[in-house]
Amino acid sequence: MNAPLPLIAVVSQTWQGHVPAYHRNYARAFAAAGAEVLEIKPASADFTVTPEVTKKESVLRRGLRSISRIGPIRALWWWRWAARRVAVEEKRLGKSVDAIFFTYLDLHFVASKLPVFWVDLQMGRPWGGILLHPSAARGVEELFPGAECVFRSNQCRAVAVIDDIFIARCRSNWPGKKVIAVPELADVSPPAENSLIAGEIKRWAEGRCVVGLLGVVTCKKNVETFLAVARATLATKAPYAFVIAGECSAHASGAGDFARLKPLLDVLPENCRVWLRRIEDGAEFNAVVTACDILFLAYRPAAEHSNVLVKAAYFQKPSLVSEGHLMARDAREFQLGEVVPPANVAATVAALESIRSTKGPRNFEGYYHRHSLARLDEVVPAMLTALK
Repeated sequence: MNAPLPLIAVVSQTWQGHVPAYHRNYARAFAAAGAEVLEIKPASADFTVTPEVTKKESVLRRGLRSISRIGPIRALWWWRWAARRVAVEEKRLGKSVDAIFFTYLDLHFVASKLPVFWVDLQMGRPWGGILLHPSAARGVEELFPGAECVFRSNQCRAVAVIDDIFIARCRSNWPGKKVIAVPELADVSPPAENSLIAGEIKRWAEGRCVVGLLGVVTCKKNVETFLAVARATLATKAPYAFVIAGECSAHASGAGDFARLKPLLDVLPENCRVWLRRIEDGAEFNAVVTACDILFLAYRPAAEHSNVLVKAAYFQKPSLVSEGHLMARDAREFQLGEVVPPANVAATVAALESIRSTKGPRNFEGYYHRHSLARLDEVVPAMLTALK
């Protein structure tokens, strides 16, 4: 008689940004590796996001923040939320969950001075998950003092990180845990042929080289430098069209970033246009990617990783990337575009010219394979073994 398959709960507490793609693909990969999978998602995963829904969720989040502004209290609330959701599903199924895998540990489950014994008490079984921004990758001992103490939990068995440059340091920080380098996943669905935004971008550009800054608009994406570069190329009459496409609001960008960005985006150079609205990931977002000729990823500070870079490689679009961290290393290794200092306008203009005028060899396929679903399928079995 065959042994029963281990039951793994794949848990997502939010449904924004990378999370839907990670949730779907890790659930699929665990099943392919020989597990029975229980998916636990927030209520917002079950309906279409509209302005009304966004407003309701924003009110809910403000309410939660108002009663749990202290990091440990907020984190304890989310660990309790996860435990209760798992318990409800166990009762419904009439069987126990063997292990839990979280698709996004960073903001909700990790906090300084978190009582680890309480996490152990709530979970009662092995767990692991994805930590997108480990403190080791930021060149500090810990993101906040004691913030990663939760990984000292006896029940924590596996931590997935994308930034493989710092994986040895992560393993040193969390002794006895299985720390695995995993790919940065991206939805690479075929672009929507009837995308209104992509169509508008192409018509407005009129054959010029389109430079795109895509996704939720935040200060980290170096909007100020992006606009300064647009003005610099306008002065030289270079044939560029600069595009910012993505949501920009106090809810999506953060109140502080939105207050700083709004004045910048209210006064645009004539070679720049913005489409400040939510763009659904997948076919619609990919249509906007393919409407661009160059992707602007010269973030400040330099980002460790971005799924837009994976999309750019898949659709064979060169990128501008900031010096520092994993993206710069990969951009050089796979010749994905140009690496620039994050706030150097002259260097960025020169890099644009280099990309536009040089059609040199680029290993887009090699980079995409490193972050492909095939690569995910190679690493998940080791994670499943650690969780059993």
